[in-house]
Amino acid sequence: MIIRDFDTEKFFAKQEFLKELVSKINARYDKPRVTLKFTEQYRNIGDTIKKNPYIVNLAIDSYKRLGFEVKIVPFRGGTDGNFFTQKGIPTPNLFNGGNNFHGQYEYVTTEAMATVSKTILTIVEEHVLQSQSRNMTPLP
Repeated sequence: MIIRDFDTEKFFAKQEFLKELVSKINARYDKPRVTLKFTEQYRNIGDTIKKNPYIVNLAIDSYKRLGFEVKIVPFRGGTDGNFFTQKGIPTPNLFNGGNNFHGQYEYVTTEAMATVSKTILTIVEEHVLQSQSRNMTPLP
């Protein structure tokens, strides 16, 4: 099973719950019959991102500059952003224009790819503009 949560404390509470549950089940028998092993796949990037609000604020400022409606939707899952964040480069997930992910009908349009490209260029430009004065407004 996979344990996921947007809140790190709740994540660890779920792990503790499973440990207690396994102990209770094993207590019913003459010898342990259930084992439990945790394997970390990736961490929730939310904690790191909140400590480094500039990267999200940079994306928000860039979206506004492009006239996009800013809509933040927390996302749980294994992404490249998780990998880079664990390596010390805070990397939030940005939209990529795709739809119907991980299925036979997954797709991205040429128009969406052009929008993503323009967005990335705007983020780079905005980063240069903010190089002397970064937007460090705390995230909610």
